[in-house]
Amino acid sequence: RRPLVGAPWVQDLEDRMHALALDLARQEMARQQSAKDAKVRAGDEPSADSGPSDPGEDPLAP
Repeated sequence: RRPLVGAPWVQDLEDRMHALALDLARQEMARQQSAKDAKVRAGDEPSADSGPSDPGEDPLAP
């Protein structure tokens, strides 16, 4: 009998699990990034590249 380690379905399963783990990591990174972007939009974090959507609503606007 051949060992199961070399079986094609085992390799396929490992490939799928690896792809799934990468996908989950990507989703988590995207979720953290969107949460950070939401904080910047809410004004919790200063950000140089994102200004207020309406200058009239900004209390710091001249």
